Amino acid sequence: VGRAQAAAVRDVIARFSPGAAIHSPLLRARETLALLAPVGLVAHEDDRLIEVDFGSWEGLLPAQVAAADPDGKRRFEEGLLERFPGGETPHDAALRVASAIAEQVATTARLLVVGHNTALRLGLAHLLGVEPQRYRRVFGTMRPCHWAEVDVAAAASARLVAYNTSAVATR
Repeated sequence: VGRAQAAAVRDVIARFSPGAAIHSPLLRARETLALLAPVGLVAHEDDRLIEVDFGSWEGLLPAQVAAADPDGKRRFEEGLLERFPGGETPHDAALRVASAIAEQVATTARLLVVGHNTALRLGLAHLLGVEPQRYRRVFGTMRPCHWAEVDVAAAASARLVAYNTSAVATR
């Protein structure tokens, strides 16, 4: 399904005419970029776009986290979790993702960014001045092969144009 979704998005991405792309080094991001990037688009791998380090929660489903660490899960859902157990802070993740994007936007008018749900939402929150504790309430889960369009002409005045948009009908 993910590959078909990425292929369906390709024509829409081409209409945006991105000047460059950055992507996470993880395989699923590289594969997605290969399927949806316009031919000839210059792409750069950036380790700062890797998914959030969830520490001991890595690989667990939400129900498993709730069973193993109910208080931590509650704090996470309420925006009160300061650090993923054994992992990184949402603040640090937001800064690293936003810095990767801001660095490229300084030289590229339209940038395609391919990464991972939580990391991208945290980076987006930082670019738009939303505190990391609030990112889950402000930005719902980004569905596969959906995108956000952000006008970052001036970093101090980034503006959200669209969020969780898709080229294909969803159910």
